[in-house]
Amino acid sequence: MFGAQSVGDAQSVGDAMFGAQSLCDAMFGSQSLCDAMFGAQSLCDAMFGAQSVCDTMFGAQSVGDAMFGAQSVGDAMFGAQSVGDAMFGAQSVGDAMFGAQSVGDAMFGAQSVGDAMFGSQSLCDAMFGAQSLCDAMFGAQSVCDTMFGAQSVGDAMFGAQSVGDAMFGAQSVGDAMFGAQSVCDAMFGAQSVGDAQSLCDAMFGAQSVGDAMFGAQSLCDAMFGAQSAGDAMFGAQSLCDAMFGAQSVGDAMFGAQSVGDAMFGAQSVGDAMFGAPFLLHIYHLMMSCTRGSTVYSSSSSSGASSSSSSSSGSSLGLGGPAVAMFPSFFPGNRKPYVTRSATHRHSAG
Repeated sequence: MFGAQSVGDAQSVGDAMFGAQSLCDAMFGSQSLCDAMFGAQSLCDAMFGAQSVCDTMFGAQSVGDAMFGAQSVGDAMFGAQSVGDAMFGAQSVGDAMFGAQSVGDAMFGAQSVGDAMFGSQSLCDAMFGAQSLCDAMFGAQSVCDTMFGAQSVGDAMFGAQSVGDAMFGAQSVGDAMFGAQSVCDAMFGAQSVGDAQSLCDAMFGAQSVGDAMFGAQSLCDAMFGAQSAGDAMFGAQSLCDAMFGAQSVGDAMFGAQSVGDAMFGAQSVGDAMFGAPFLLHIYHLMMSCTRGSTVYSSSSSSGASSSSSSSSGSSLGLGGPAVAMFPSFFPGNRKPYVTRSATHRHSAG
């Protein structure tokens, strides 16, 4: 498909698709199963290139970063450097609201945090009369509840019971994506890495690596249900047929006899696109056609020269017939009827 020297020299079944070095590379040139998704280096990277489970969400370096790339739980809201900064980048809890110099001033220059909002008597009451700092936002009972009343950091996002649930209420990191029961289910509901029934079920619940793409029964079926790697594209009987039923890799594109011919009938891969030898060949071919038509027009002077020049003109494969079929394509054939009339006059004379 892409310049491999043989099915084996595709270096592996993985290379057979995009020149990858392994089956994992077969998808995106990654070096491991984790890379298979987004070139990540670990399962955590598999989602967003993160370096740890905390990075799995937004590439953060810690659970605190997990939300907005903050460096601590305090940054978790708006990139602040402390819990005090967590609201508007203030340097202390007092500044946390409007840059005040003390917690009491934090809202309207009040003398204590309690008074800051409605004359409340304690910091916890400062927002909604909550009984603790955790309740300060939504009456939660712990720091984890501070966001949505969850019971743990895992619940902090959507009420999940663990960090794995943090995304969609899954029961483990594997469920984190679509409620699967394990990391293998993380993609499309497989029951385990083996029960993805295999690593390849991880994609679409297929029964084998071959099924991984379209439920095929073998790796060859992976594309269009073909019975062999050759059939993988259009039901061909060999890898060479895989493109257009050709008998060799050269024929694979346009029935050419070599890889060079595969594109435009060139004699080498270098000529295959628009290399100088190929263009020169086309130029000589066109010029030979024009010379052939010119010889026909000069045949009024000598019938013998007409026949000899005619044969030499057509020796390159086109000559007169091509000129007759496409007269406007060859500049030397501007007056075909004059040429024919001249020939008639010579014959009649």
